[in-house]
Amino acid sequence: MTEDEIITRASRLPDRFAGRIPDDVLVGLRLMDDGGEYGELVGELTAALAVNHTPVSAAERDELRVLADATGEGIDYVGQLVVSE
Repeated sequence: MTEDEIITRASRLPDRFAGRIPDDVLVGLRLMDDGGEYGELVGELTAALAVNHTPVSAAERDELRVLADATGEGIDYVGQLVVSE
């Protein structure tokens, strides 16, 4: 995955999960996006979803896994995500 692909895909994540994560986490994710901290964004989002036991789809989990692998952030939390269909 190229850096441009990581940027494009990671930038979409805050809006995609906006209704399912705490507002303070969302604010932080948007600041990370604005600051170009895409790896941290992926890591923080994945951690927040896992810690809060927020349901995600299998496709969302897979997307987060790909981004976590590409950025090296959040990998430890991907396996803890709650998948619901």
